[in-house]
Order: sequence, then structure tokens, then C-alpha cells
Amino acid sequence: NTGVIPAARDICKHFRWMKGATWRSSLTQVFDSFLFVNINSNVKDVAEKSLQSCEGGKYHPMHIKDVWKLVTQYPTTVFFFVVVMGVALLMPTVFYRMNLSFSEESDDESDKDCSVDDPLVQHSPQLSNIHFSDLEASVAT
Repeated sequence: NTGVIPAARDICKHFRWMKGATWRSSLTQVFDSFLFVNINSNVKDVAEKSLQSCEGGKYHPMHIKDVWKLVTQYPTTVFFFVVVMGVALLMPTVFYRMNLSFSEESDDESDKDCSVDDPLVQHSPQLSNIHFSDLEASVAT
């Protein structure tokens, strides 16, 4: 409950990197060159007009102690968030594995169904000796 939305922190971080002279500033310029729109003017406008040039400590990135404070203040919310995210991330893997095991079981069952004792399998060599010319001749007559 810091009173600052995460987007404001991100805008201020980007604004500080834009006006700074660090390796992060250079990296930000490289990444910005790949964008189809120029976000620097928008970031500058929002930071200067709406966020008072990102002055003060409340717009700085959260540290681990700030995160821990929120976790201890809202344990139920954090617990349900972790459970929901865990389910959302693990369910595709579980469904994929279930699909693989189901297809392996169906392959095993189909292999059992096609045993040598099966009359269709016993007669298949005779069927493989039939040629298209024989079929055409029998249809023509």
C-alpha cells in the first residue's frame, strides 16, 4: 500500500535513465531505437507534468524490504496470487503430460488389438497381392 501505481515507478525509472549518463541510459537508447513509436517524448511529458519530474523517494523502484512489508501486510492476497499464478503456469504442462500418457495408452491398446490371431491380420498378405490391374479387370466385367 505505497500509494504509487507500478506504472508510475516504471515511467520514472525510464525518465531517470533517459536523462542520466550511465550504461542503463545507453541501453535504454538502444532498446528505444527498436520501437516503432517514440516513447521518450511521452515519458518526458508524463514525468514532468503528472509526476512532478519524479522527485522524491516515493517514485523510486521498490526494494525487497518494501515487497516484504506488503507480503506481511497482505498475506492472504499474496497467497492466493501465488496459487493462481502457479496453477496458470503449471496447468499447460500437466495437460500436455496427460495428453502424452493418454496417447501412449491408446497406442498400446491399438497394438494389442492387432495381434497375429486377428483374422484381418491373417488375411492381409492375401489382400496385399491384389494389383490394380486385377481390380480394373473385375470392375470391367
